Amino acid sequence: MAKYRKKSVEIEAIQLTTENWQDVYDFLGVGSGSDGAVVGIQSSPGEIEIIIETPEGDMTARQGDYIVKTQDGVFYPRERDLWEKVMEIVVD
Repeated sequence: MAKYRKKSVEIEAIQLTTENWQDVYDFLGVGSGSDGAVVGIQSSPGEIEIIIETPEGDMTARQGDYIVKTQDGVFYPRERDLWEKVMEIVVD
């Protein structure tokens, strides 16, 4: 038996909040001549959800979740609690 460690890879991500939705849209490419990876947006007072097209099908990013851009340029939502357990911010 052998032990393995996940390779260190830096990726881009942004956390979805009601305060930064415009930054999230920019990150996803909304309004840059196409809708980028966004399929739909649902919002109500204090809540926002963005439906993102992925190779595995449409996935929903809810308030507090992170949206990740892979090295291949594909976007995926990741639940906040799971994301924060395995990732740390890279400080330049």
